[in-house]
Amino acid sequence: MTTSAAQHAPAPAGSRRGLTVAEAARRLEEYGRNEVTAARAVPLYARVLTQLRDALILVLLGAVVLTLAVGDHADAVVIALVIVVNTAVGVAQEVRADNAVAALSALSAPNARVLRDFAPGEVPAAEVVPGDVLILGEGDIVVADAELAEASALLVDESMLTGESVPVDEDSGARLSAGTVVARGRGVATVTATGTASALAASPQSSTAGGSRLPCSAVSVPSAVSSPPSPSVSDWSCSGSALSEECPSPRWR
Repeated sequence: MTTSAAQHAPAPAGSRRGLTVAEAARRLEEYGRNEVTAARAVPLYARVLTQLRDALILVLLGAVVLTLAVGDHADAVVIALVIVVNTAVGVAQEVRADNAVAALSALSAPNARVLRDFAPGEVPAAEVVPGDVLILGEGDIVVADAELAEASALLVDESMLTGESVPVDEDSGARLSAGTVVARGRGVATVTATGTASALAASPQSSTAGGSRLPCSAVSVPSAVSSPPSPSVSDWSCSGSALSEECPSPRWR
């Protein structure tokens, strides 16, 4: 599989173990980088032709020809204006969709906090793989689709994907989408999908954009990897819960 391929995998139930560095490297090599394929530029004439190939537009074009044939030029002009307006609106919507996809792609964070070899650390977002355990805090961008294993007062801003203006309260077991932002609280989540298999690539805007998209390949994340046991809430060195409000910055033992 090429480096631009995507991965999708279910999160093992109850698993909060981090990958070993060797296992993460193997998955990165096998499944590719956590990157969304950029949409190719579509020339204006191609967008116009796409709009004109619509069935309704073809019917209207036929009506223009018929009205001209019978000498009804006024009706022909009206129908032609409808075609022009409809085509212009369709092309404008496609351009806005392309711009939205570009803006979503720019949301990808340069780094992500993950568990590797039972220790927290930062890795480039493009090197996050299915099965990685993300450590999320306020202001973090979710770099891949993930399933929450732990959450404390977690609010997630999904406005760039869903248009919702109010952050959503997320609990353990909830699904987080790539490109969303942690507005408040903390969480620990297991990556389930990266690259073009993520919600960032499958957003409504990208489905209307005129770019090429690679097929998503399914991969199962093993329920156990060669790494130490998963840390629990009590493993965090802080008063109270690992994700409690009294713990401003988690410190790993």
